[in-house]
Amino acid sequence: METANSNPRRRWRKLLVSFIASAAVSEMHQGALYPQGGTMCFAGSMWGRWSLWRRTSGPLSATPNHAPEAEVSLDEERDEDSDFDDEDSDMAIPKLTRSAFKQRPDASDRLDIDTVTSFVQGELGEAGFKVAPYEQQDFEKSPLQEAAAAFRQWALRREVTEDKQELIARTERLLSTEMPEPHTFASLMWCCSKLSINDMSPLLAPLRDRMPEVARDMTAQNLTSCWCTAAKIQEFAEEVDDMIPHLLGAALKKAKDMEPRHVAAFVWASGKLDLRPAEVSQILDTLPGLLREDLDTMQLKDIANFVFGLSRLECRDTGLMETIAKVTAGKAESCNKKAAWTDLPMIVMSLTRLGYKDAHMNKLLDAVAARLQRGPRLLKKMPDWGLAALLWSWPSDGVPGVRDMQGLLYPEVDKRIAKNRFDSRMLERSWMGPSEWQRPVKHARNFVR
Repeated sequence: METANSNPRRRWRKLLVSFIASAAVSEMHQGALYPQGGTMCFAGSMWGRWSLWRRTSGPLSATPNHAPEAEVSLDEERDEDSDFDDEDSDMAIPKLTRSAFKQRPDASDRLDIDTVTSFVQGELGEAGFKVAPYEQQDFEKSPLQEAAAAFRQWALRREVTEDKQELIARTERLLSTEMPEPHTFASLMWCCSKLSINDMSPLLAPLRDRMPEVARDMTAQNLTSCWCTAAKIQEFAEEVDDMIPHLLGAALKKAKDMEPRHVAAFVWASGKLDLRPAEVSQILDTLPGLLREDLDTMQLKDIANFVFGLSRLECRDTGLMETIAKVTAGKAESCNKKAAWTDLPMIVMSLTRLGYKDAHMNKLLDAVAARLQRGPRLLKKMPDWGLAALLWSWPSDGVPGVRDMQGLLYPEVDKRIAKNRFDSRMLERSWMGPSEWQRPVKHARNFVR
C-alpha cells in the first residue's frame, strides 16, 4: 500500500507547503508582511529560506520531536496507525492544516501569497493564549522592539542573529532605560518560557520591575500570555512571585474582555501556579462563571485546559461540572484521535479528582469508552499519560450501564509497566497532568511576598 511517506512527490509537496506556511508565520511574527514589496519581496525571502533550509536540514524523514509551542505549523491529519505523543505539555497546540485551508469559503486552487497571508493571519487570531499581534505593522521599531524581535527569532527558529550574551546584555540595559510597550513586554515574557531560564534570567528582574506599569495597559490576550508564561517558569524564577499580584489584578479587571479560550488558558495556568488562598478565591469568584454559557461552543482542548485548572484549584461547582460532563459526552463521539487520546482523559481525570459522580458522569464515561473502543489500535497507540490517567480515573468496580474499560486498560498498562514506560508511582501521579506526572509531588511553598 502506498503511503504519504513512500510517495516522493507527495512528500516533497507536503514539505514545500509546510515550508511556505511556516516561513510566512515566521515573517509575520517579526512584523514583516511586505506591505510595499509585494510578491517579489516575499519570493526572494522564500528562496533564501529554502536554500538555507535545504543546506541545514537532515533527511526528508527527519523531523523535530517537539516543535515550539507558539510556532504554528502546517501538518496533515494523522491516520489511525500513526503515533502521536505530546506529553510534555498540559496545554494543546494550535495547528494549521491543509484541510482547514481547503474548507475556507474563499479558498482557491492557486496558493498565492495573498491567500496564504490571509489564512495565516486568521489562524493566528485563533491561537488562544499567544501574544496579541501589533495593531499596526508599518512602523519604525524601537531598539527594545528590535531586541524582542531577535528573541522571538531565537525562540522560534533556535538560532541567534547576533552574539547571544550581547543581545541579553543589550536588552537588559534597554529595559532599565526604556518603558516597553505592552506587546513587546508580553513577547519578551513569552520568550522566557521558550528559551533556557539560565539565558533569560538576567531579564527577569527588569521585567518584574516594569510589570506594575505595563500590566495596566495590556490587552486581555497579552495578560493571558504572560500569566501562562508565569505558570511555566515560576518554579525556576522567584521574580514571578512579585509579578503575580500585578498580572492578576489587571487580568481580573479585563476578565469580561477575554474570549472563552483565553479564560480556559488563564484558569489552566492558575492551576499550575503557586497562589495564595486569597488569589485563588479571586479567580474562582470571577472567571469560571464566564464560561458557563460558552462551553457548548468551545473545543475539547479548551474544555480540557479549563477543567484541569479547576481541578488543581479544587473548584467543586456542581452545576459547572455537570455542564462540562454533558457537553463533553456530546462531543466525544465525533472528536478526532488526538482529542480522544489527550483531551478526553484530561477531562475524565479532572472531574474524577474533583469527586464528581452522578448520572451525567456515567454518560460521559460511556461516551469516552465508546470512542476509545471504536478502533482496535486506539488504546495500543495511546500516549502513556492518557492511558495512565484513564486507569487512575475509571471506577475500579465498573458502573452499571457503562461499557467495560477496565478489562481493556489493565492489560495495556501492565505491558507498558513491564517495558518500563512508566511505573506504579507515576500511575498514581497521573492526576498531576502530562508535564508533571513523572516528577514527585511538589510541596506547598512558604510565601514571602
